[in-house]
Amino acid sequence: MRQRGAFVPKKSLGQNFLVNPNVARRIVEACDLKPTDVILEIGAGKGALTHLIAGKVRSVIAVEKDDHLAGQLQKDFHGTNVTIVHADILEYPFEKIPDRVKIIGNLPYNIATPIIEKVFHYKKRVTGFYITVQLEYGQRIAARPHNKDYGSFSCFVQYHANPKILFKIKNASFQPVPKVQSCFLSMGLREKPSVF
Repeated sequence: MRQRGAFVPKKSLGQNFLVNPNVARRIVEACDLKPTDVILEIGAGKGALTHLIAGKVRSVIAVEKDDHLAGQLQKDFHGTNVTIVHADILEYPFEKIPDRVKIIGNLPYNIATPIIEKVFHYKKRVTGFYITVQLEYGQRIAARPHNKDYGSFSCFVQYHANPKILFKIKNASFQPVPKVQSCFLSMGLREKPSVF
């Protein structure tokens, strides 16, 4: 992957870029990608996952908010099966996404919850939902009743999905290195809400 020169990650956007190629490959392998899939990638960043995903699916819609990164990605993927959308994912019109789309994203902690809520609102269009989040947050999402991490947010998520932590990710896999560990989850969207 090419270096981006003197680009400085923005704390305001929660930018921590995946730089471990082994973890990137493991994430893509866990997403059960098929040649017919259409992928919506949330936060393409420097394209670490985008490059790997693109070679396995029909097309990718990669949403990136950062001006510099979106411009670089548009150059990198010009003429390919990847469409780079320069936008805030919370403002991106999900009603325009294709039916039967898979969503993959490394979610910034400060907006992870509204992103998840938005995906749930449009879940009839979504066939798969895979996310990287901070470990503690992921443990709250996937916690079962009577577990110390289980709470109202766990209940809300599990009403709409069957979340599973597939594996943990060491903080050294990202740049800049965050203070906390992360994890990768399959959200397993439910066609009908679960009843507890």
